[in-house]
Amino acid sequence: MKTRDGTPEAFSRKLSEHEQLKKKHTKLRQHCADPEERLQVYAAAINLLALENAA
Repeated sequence: MKTRDGTPEAFSRKLSEHEQLKKKHTKLRQHCADPEERLQVYAAAINLLALENAA
């Protein structure tokens, strides 16, 4: 069976699932952005303190 635009229904469903996964991926990346940024700041601070401690 085909959809209105002539795409096979099974393929159209796969495209829809792919689009849903892309949306979930985008939301997950947005959710993780702040903790990742904070982690980078903490890592930089720890590295700086380690360098100061070694000196």
